[in-house]
Amino acid sequence: MTEHDAYEVLAEGTWGSVVGIKRANGSCPSVDWLAALTDAQQAGMKARLDRLAETGHQKTPENFRKVSVDGQPVVYEVKHTGHNLRLFVIKGHHRYYATHGATKPKKNQLPREVQRARDLYEERQR
Repeated sequence: MTEHDAYEVLAEGTWGSVVGIKRANGSCPSVDWLAALTDAQQAGMKARLDRLAETGHQKTPENFRKVSVDGQPVVYEVKHTGHNLRLFVIKGHHRYYATHGATKPKKNQLPREVQRARDLYEERQR
């Protein structure tokens, strides 16, 4: 399997890239989720992903945070707070791996979203 088969580029910049992880069946949960958003929501998330690829971080720290759920790998969320959207990512060397997106999860649902991100990431590492 080539790297192109495993990932779909969402944003590239000076710092690195943001890629969506493709599943073994060819689906890409992060791309599918982004495609289902409204034009305004897509534009907001695209701006955040472009900034992440360009600098490795967000201008506003509230739009990007490490999720406080124990375990490895560490999962981050890219936030679009105006629409309560979250895109879950895992940081690699000059690359963020986007696993999936969701509306803002309730506090008791966050561990499930983090585990889903880890499962999708680990599935592609095998």
